[in-house]
Amino acid sequence: MQNTRLLLLAVFGVFFFLKLINISPKLSDENLYFYVAKLLTEGVLPYQDFFFAHLPGQILPLAGITAVFGSNLTILKLVPIIASIGTASLLFLLTRKTLGKLAGIATSALFLFSLSVLATTDHGSGVHEATFFLALMWFLVNKARAAGNTVYLWAALAGLALFYGLLTRVYILPAAFGILAYYFWQDLKGINPAKIKKWAVFVFSSLILYIVVNISLWRTFGEQFLTPVWRYHFLKTEGIDKGAILSFLLTNEWMLLILAVTGVIIFFSKLKEQNPLLIAALFGLVVQGIFLVGFSDIYYLYLITILPFLAILAGYGMISALNVLTQNPTTIRNSIFITLAIFAAINFSNYQKNHAPFSAITNLDKIVGDIKGLTKEGDTIFGGAAITPVVALEAGLEISENQLDTNPKRYITGLADPEDATHIATESAIFIQSATLDSERQILQLDPDFVTQHIIRDSCELFRTYPILDYERNATLLWKCK
Repeated sequence: MQNTRLLLLAVFGVFFFLKLINISPKLSDENLYFYVAKLLTEGVLPYQDFFFAHLPGQILPLAGITAVFGSNLTILKLVPIIASIGTASLLFLLTRKTLGKLAGIATSALFLFSLSVLATTDHGSGVHEATFFLALMWFLVNKARAAGNTVYLWAALAGLALFYGLLTRVYILPAAFGILAYYFWQDLKGINPAKIKKWAVFVFSSLILYIVVNISLWRTFGEQFLTPVWRYHFLKTEGIDKGAILSFLLTNEWMLLILAVTGVIIFFSKLKEQNPLLIAALFGLVVQGIFLVGFSDIYYLYLITILPFLAILAGYGMISALNVLTQNPTTIRNSIFITLAIFAAINFSNYQKNHAPFSAITNLDKIVGDIKGLTKEGDTIFGGAAITPVVALEAGLEISENQLDTNPKRYITGLADPEDATHIATESAIFIQSATLDSERQILQLDPDFVTQHIIRDSCELFRTYPILDYERNATLLWKCK
């Protein structure tokens, strides 16, 4: 038992250290969330005082951190890292009893050192916190199934975990539905009043509470809540091409997928030896996979929602395959550790080379210093949501009219007016754009690109261009407008 704990702590410690040394400001939506957290501590409310397209589950903890530590970027950026370690801990607890402690350690390591988790934990997108609550719900549902007199307590706690996960990001719902559908199906075989009451407690503390909170927010903020949080997402155009996301998964998670497929093959070859955890994982994976294929507006980070299922199946596949090859416990244990070390080394090398350097705002101090020299007390700034909020936080400036979210889909869907954005930009002291420049420094692409650029050129002076290394953009433009 002691060795198991030490091995698990070693896995968590290595992951935490490798992520800690790579923390840096990024071009990312996380900067918008950090700024919203700061506004919350000042009593400025989302929906009422500014456009915000999410439920408040993610920003409430960020506001608490900001209230204690201020807008400390390093501490704020630890949230997705710690959430992912929390998810890995829950995966270990889920698997250790039914699959064994070695399978639990393997599952945790496969999850944390997957390329997707390594890369996306650079960004506080909310998906890691939501996935943590998904895993917590799964763990607590299992506790409720095994509990005696405390069954209703565990059911209520499981429901609250799902409730807060949905309050963070609603796209974990299909995965949760898949897990719950299997367990509900199992309970139907021997249905009784106690099981009905257990499910009623769960539904009340999760979905009913979730509906009540949404209605309360709607009654409080009206259309300022309903439109950005719900209608907006159905108006959005298609996100990243699904073929590109599938290609990313197959190219970068091939080892995890091979192990998971091995686990599925072995599971079906031993179908008489039903393992409820593996069946629940398959249900969750299939339902969430159908959602990802069918929903139009998806992104790479959504892959995180299927990784707990893949990691469990892969951990089972690794252990089962080794048990077929050898019965020697020492050989099995050493083979697991070697496989995990190779898995982690390949993915971390990929992450370090192809992901960690990208989107880093390496010249943030220079940008902030220049802006401080160009502005005076009371001045405001405006610009792309991926960079402007973090600049505002570091420079101690406000964003013009609290217009934080410059996602072009707001303008494409007609929820915001490009003319208004152009006016806000020219009336701000500083306007910031990310850009793609060609070899002759000609502008090929801009973010935000919905402003009327000739008016920006006429009203503002391009003060400086800063190089950046991003997947699409290669420069930041700083316009002095007042």
